[in-house]
Amino acid sequence: MDWGTHYDGMGQIDPLRLIERPDEWQLQLADKLRHLAGAGHVLEAGCGFGVTSLLLGSDMNRTLLDIEPKAIEVCKQIFLAAGQSAEFRVADLFSTGLPDSCFDLVFNAGVLEHFDIDGRREALREMARVTKSGGVICVAIPNHYSVPYRFAYEYRKAHGIWPYPDEERVFDLSAELMGISDLIAGQRETIGEKAIYHFLSRFQRLRFKFLNLFNQYEGYLTVLTFFKRGTTEGSAVSPYVSELKKAVQ
Repeated sequence: MDWGTHYDGMGQIDPLRLIERPDEWQLQLADKLRHLAGAGHVLEAGCGFGVTSLLLGSDMNRTLLDIEPKAIEVCKQIFLAAGQSAEFRVADLFSTGLPDSCFDLVFNAGVLEHFDIDGRREALREMARVTKSGGVICVAIPNHYSVPYRFAYEYRKAHGIWPYPDEERVFDLSAELMGISDLIAGQRETIGEKAIYHFLSRFQRLRFKFLNLFNQYEGYLTVLTFFKRGTTEGSAVSPYVSELKKAVQ
């Protein structure tokens, strides 16, 4: 995937705007990740501009990884402007070069939907490899099962105005989890109730907001939580993780 061309097409990025005006879903996802991570070491594997990691706050030990150097450069500018610090790495999600079992929480958002099922499975394997036993993997993907978002995606694709690489329609990664014996599937939930209307025209937005009064559409982002087998004893993850694991086992 030619991520360099994708980032070039975005033009000049204003770090202050990204800091001051995060999306609704970024705020909600960061809040969830804080509950999961506790005081642990966090990796964003495929970070883009790293806004969600920034929102986690400076109390966390954060590593941001992306294959595209241009994205990492923007990450550094954003963290510098916000007066925060993190470790930044230019590396491949499928072969990070990181040691085994070194993070309490590994996550990404808006990444795995751009790959086919084999690619998604391999990404999960690598994310699991660098996660500590008892740790957490959190994957967030655009929710193509929410009708307004799916409509906007298909409409814009048909008119040649979709601004991002193609996306796969993924519900819960259950098929990708097959053969990865050290991961346990946890929750599926959706967030970003306002963001489902982001790519719609004004008229389309009004129409779907009216229909939502009767249909109650899911949010923009599907958030999937997985647990790496093993005890959380001695881990820095939140006690909340132990309760979630008990609920799914």
